[in-house]
Amino acid sequence: MAEPNPTSTTALTGAGVNEPIAEPTLTSDKNPAVAGASEPAAEPLAEKGTGAGISVGTQRFHCTTCPSECALTVEVAEDATGALRVISVQGNRCPRGKIFAEQEITCPMRILATTVVVKNGDERLLPVRTASAIPRALHMQAMELVRHASIEAPIHMGDVIMNDVLGTGVDLIASMDVARAART
Repeated sequence: MAEPNPTSTTALTGAGVNEPIAEPTLTSDKNPAVAGASEPAAEPLAEKGTGAGISVGTQRFHCTTCPSECALTVEVAEDATGALRVISVQGNRCPRGKIFAEQEITCPMRILATTVVVKNGDERLLPVRTASAIPRALHMQAMELVRHASIEAPIHMGDVIMNDVLGTGVDLIASMDVARAART
């Protein structure tokens, strides 16, 4: 996989279309039908108990940091202000699982993958992705931004298509080469 090319920036113009990615599914106490789902997602806590304005619940999901995909059981506390914090993590076989669980509960991160319309190219759509994960809460805003974009060919894999998406410090990069269309 090519690394982003920070020296190459291609300007976006005009209006375009996008193909949003599907939302991931959560394995939770509230929905046993999805037990075994490999991609975690936010969902209200399966409430276990309450006390002094704090509710405690359990979430179950798989860690996706390595091929082992450990099944994690995470006890979470929600205080009176609605802030979540991890009480305990079980099922992780390495320290990365605990870090992943804490990140997933406090601020889930995902790589955004979509397409941008190409003008004068040998392809009509350019697959693009963020260079690294961005907060999942920003994906809809990012898709709205990308939806109105188009790009002029030629484009090379790794070219920066959009700098600093929504102030995250993460660039949107091209995932393949698109040559200029041959004139006939």
